[in-house]
Amino acid sequence: TEDKDGQTGDISEEFRRGYKLYNFRRPDKFSKEHLRALQDIHRDFARQLAMSLTPYLRMDVEMDIISVDQLTYDEFVCSMPPHIQNGTFKLNPLNGEISIGLSPEVLTAFLDRMLGGDGNNTDFNRELTSIEEALTKKIIERIVATLEEAWNSVIHVKAEFSSLDNGYHVVPIATSGEIVALISFEIRIGQKNFGLINICFPYPVLESVLPKLTPQYIYQH
Repeated sequence: TEDKDGQTGDISEEFRRGYKLYNFRRPDKFSKEHLRALQDIHRDFARQLAMSLTPYLRMDVEMDIISVDQLTYDEFVCSMPPHIQNGTFKLNPLNGEISIGLSPEVLTAFLDRMLGGDGNNTDFNRELTSIEEALTKKIIERIVATLEEAWNSVIHVKAEFSSLDNGYHVVPIATSGEIVALISFEIRIGQKNFGLINICFPYPVLESVLPKLTPQYIYQH
C-alpha cells in the first residue's frame, strides 16, 4: 500500500521481506514438517497396534490415523467427550507426561471382550469397577508399549505408566494455554464398534526432539 506521498508502507515492506504475523495468544509451535513426521510415526503405530490387538482380543481390529493437529490444552480438554478414560504416561527421557484417551465405545468393547463377551456391550456411560480398572490399565500399557516401539525410529524411549483417570480435569498434563499436538485415531472392533483414541503431546515433551521430527530423518533411520 502507498500513502499520499506515494511511499510504500511498513506493512507491505514486511510482507515483501517474508515476515508473517505472529499470534501471541496461540502461537504455532509445531511446523507442518513436524506434524507430517508425527503423522508418519503414528501411522506405523496404528498399524502395529491393530496387529497386536487382533490376537489379544480374538477379534478383527482396524485402526487408522484421522488427524494430527496443534491446539491449546484448554481447547483439547473442552473438545473431549464426557466419561472418557484418560491414561497418563511418560516416554523417558522425554520431559513431561503424555495422555491417551479411550472413548467409551472403544473401552467398553475392549473390556467386554476381555471378560468373555462378544464385544458388543453398549453400556458406555458408567463408572468402572475395580476389575475393569485393572483391565483398562493392561490395555493402556499394551498400547503404550506399541507406541514406545514406534518412537524408537526417532529416539530410544522407555514407557512408564503414571495414572488412570476419568476425564482430563483430574490430572492436567499442561497449563491451559500450552500448545499440544493431538493425534486422533479411529478404531474399528469386529466391524461393529467404532470409536476414537487420542494421544496428546504437550509441546515441552517434544521440544527436545523437534530437530529429529522430519520425514527425512525418520525415513533415514
